[in-house]
Amino acid sequence: GLWKRPFFMEHSEFSRLDQLYWGVDSLAARLTDLLVSRIAEEVPRLTLEVSNKLEQNRAELRKLGDPVPDQPGDRRFAFLRIVDDLMRRLEGDIRADSMGYIGPNGGDRNSGKTLEGMKTLWRGCRSAFEKFEKEITKRRPGAEVEPDSFKGKISDPHRSGSCGNVKNEKLDGKEFSFEENERFPPPSVGDLLTRKVVLAGNTCNRCKEGGHECKVEVVSLRKPFRETIRTKMSEQRGRELIGFLNLATFSHVFGIYVDQWASPTMECLLQISDLLRALSDDVLRNRPFPALKRYPNLSNEISMCARDCIRYLEEDCRNYLNGLLDEERMPYTQNRHLLDTLNQVRMNRLLTALENSGVNGDTTTDSLKKNVIKWYKQNHTIGDEDSWESQEVQDMIDLLDAYWKLAMKRFVDNVAMSIDRHLIRSYPEKLKFEIMKLSDSDARLRRLMPISPHEQRHRSMIESRIERLSRAEERLRMR
Repeated sequence: GLWKRPFFMEHSEFSRLDQLYWGVDSLAARLTDLLVSRIAEEVPRLTLEVSNKLEQNRAELRKLGDPVPDQPGDRRFAFLRIVDDLMRRLEGDIRADSMGYIGPNGGDRNSGKTLEGMKTLWRGCRSAFEKFEKEITKRRPGAEVEPDSFKGKISDPHRSGSCGNVKNEKLDGKEFSFEENERFPPPSVGDLLTRKVVLAGNTCNRCKEGGHECKVEVVSLRKPFRETIRTKMSEQRGRELIGFLNLATFSHVFGIYVDQWASPTMECLLQISDLLRALSDDVLRNRPFPALKRYPNLSNEISMCARDCIRYLEEDCRNYLNGLLDEERMPYTQNRHLLDTLNQVRMNRLLTALENSGVNGDTTTDSLKKNVIKWYKQNHTIGDEDSWESQEVQDMIDLLDAYWKLAMKRFVDNVAMSIDRHLIRSYPEKLKFEIMKLSDSDARLRRLMPISPHEQRHRSMIESRIERLSRAEERLRMR
C-alpha cells in the first residue's frame, strides 16, 4: 500500500485526511468494523426470529402427537394410554365431576366444552326419573275407574219465582248424576242433600250464580272402585273368618296395580339408555382427543363396542327391573310406618266427615253426633245386612291405599338406584373390558393403529426443520 501513498499526499482533498484512513488496509479494517457493528445490531432480532420459527415447528409437531409406534410393545403401550384417557373422560362425565378436565377459565382443556355442558347426562336422568315418578303416582288404586257418583231427584229447584224469569219446572222431579269427590259421610239412598244444579239445557241460575242450592233426594249410588274391590274379594274368598283380610286377595288386587308400573318403568330405562348413547357419541365423535382422532379405525371399533355395551347393559337392567316388579307383586314390608300410614288414612276420613257434618247448615252438637254416628255405621257398618262385607271392602281399600304409598316410594327409589348401578355406573367398566379385547393380538392393533406414510413424511420434515433451527439458535446465542 506504500505505492499509493503519493496519491493521497498529492490529492487536494484526501491529503487533508488523517493518514490512518489512507490505503486499502485501512479501508478493509473500517469495513470490517462496520460489518461487525451491523451484525451485532441484527443478532438479537435474528435470534428472536429463529426462536419463534422453532416454537412454531415444535407446536406443529405436538399437534401430530407421539410418533406412531412401530414395535409391538410400544404399540400396546400407546393403546393403553388412549384407553386410560378415554375412560377418565367418560367416567368424569358420568359422575358429573369433570374438574380433572377444566381449564383455568372453566373450559375443557381439550375440547373447549364447559362444565355445564358435561352435566347434560344427569340433567336428563333427573328429568327422566321425575317423569317416571309422576307416571307411577297417577296409577294409584282406583285411578283407573270412574269416580263415585250418585243419582239424585231434584225436589225443590228454587221455585216460587226465586230464580227470576227462568222456568225451572223442567228440573222438578228429574234425575241427574252427581260426581262425588271423596265426600264424607257418603250419601245413602233416601238422603236429602243440597247441591248446586248446573246442567246444560236445564240450569238453575241461582245455583249457577252461587249462594243457592237445590234440594236433591238420593235415589241410587254408584261406587265403581268399591264394587271392583268387592267383586275381587268375593272371587278370592277362602276359609278365612269374617273381618279377616285374605293375603292372597290383597296380593292379587295389589298386583294389578303393580302391573301398571311396568310401562313407565321400561320407558324410563329407554330414556336413560338414549342419554347414555348420546354422551358416548359426544365423547367419541364430537370431541375426541387427538390421540384417538388420529386412529379412525380404532375410533370406529370403540364406537361399535360402546353401542354393544349399552345394548347389553340395557337388557341386563331390564331383567333386574322385571325382578323388582315381581317382588312388588308379593306384598311385604318390615316398615312399621305402614300402620302409621294406615291410621292416617282412617284419620283423614274421620276429619273429612267432621268437616262435612254440618253440610246442611246445622252444626249443633246433636247434628254433629248424628253425622259422626252415621259415618261410623257406614264405614264400620252396624245393623246392616251388608254391613260386614262393606266393612271388609273399606278395610281393604284403606290397606291398599296405605301400602301403595309405602311400596310406590320404595319402588321409585329402587328403580332409580338400579338404573344407576346396572346401567350408568356399570357402563365405563364394561366398555373398558370390551375395548381391551381389541389388543388381544399385535396384528389386530396394527390394523387399528396403522402407520400413515403421509404422516411419517410430514413428521420427518418438521423434525429436520427443528434440528436445523436449533443449531442456528445455538450459534446465534454463542455470539
